[in-house]
Amino acid sequence: MVRAAFWLLLCLPICLLLAPDRYRPLEPAEAAPSPEEGETFASVADAGAPLPDDAAMLDLAGRDPVAFLEWCIRRCHREVRGCRLVLRKHEILDGDQHLPEVVAVDYQVAPTFGVLFHWVENPPNLASAVLYAPDLHPDELLCRPVGLLAVGGNVLRPVRGEQARKSGRYSLEEFGFENVMRRTLGSWRKAARENALHVEFLGIQERPEVGGRRCYVFHRTKYLRPEEKDGIADLLIAVDCETWLQTVSVLKDSSGRVLGSYAFTEVDINPAFRADRFTAVGLRRPPPAGLER
Repeated sequence: MVRAAFWLLLCLPICLLLAPDRYRPLEPAEAAPSPEEGETFASVADAGAPLPDDAAMLDLAGRDPVAFLEWCIRRCHREVRGCRLVLRKHEILDGDQHLPEVVAVDYQVAPTFGVLFHWVENPPNLASAVLYAPDLHPDELLCRPVGLLAVGGNVLRPVRGEQARKSGRYSLEEFGFENVMRRTLGSWRKAARENALHVEFLGIQERPEVGGRRCYVFHRTKYLRPEEKDGIADLLIAVDCETWLQTVSVLKDSSGRVLGSYAFTEVDINPAFRADRFTAVGLRRPPPAGLER
């Protein structure tokens, strides 16, 4: 019995998620990347100009989706230092359909980077909670096992280990709204340089995935080539009209099969986190009442 529990702990994989290597601050004079630079997480220059108003953003959405997304990233970088939210995700990984997951999430990018997941529905592979805090555990996740395995205490697992890669599309070190939007922008910019960017603005819609919130909705099709290892060839995103955050992403392959769907709901920007929130103490503490629903 003890030996079986030991091996289960050794095999504990950790869920990955959503959108650069850790959090990289924007520099005021930072230039857009050249075609030779890495494309996964696009850079965005910010000279500090005032943000566009709603009318200007609506115009950009229909006329220049790339510029629209750049302004969303600038605003996010200026204003968002942390969030409390609920993540709903459903993925196909290596051909296997995973169960839909609901996760209560706390994350911050300043003063230090930290991501804390508490699973509410369908925790992956025995993990009920996981913390990524690189200042405490560089390149590792602190994991709280499910059920009786929790008696043995928390365990450390590589943030990019094999089991982790099998548990989610994106790493927790890539988590956060700014990273999500930088990933989208990097893909769009690369396609634009190849004259192969086809993004249609579908207008402002009340999206059911995020409780009917009004969002700018974009649909990218006609990929020059499928992206990522499982062949993304269709992308729908929704950007919240009030916060300018990308709160919905639906990824499909060339046959129309949904490879991953992600929705961020109940978003609370810049909450007052306790000093020990992104530590082992926070890992033991359940999500706030109401967030898990």
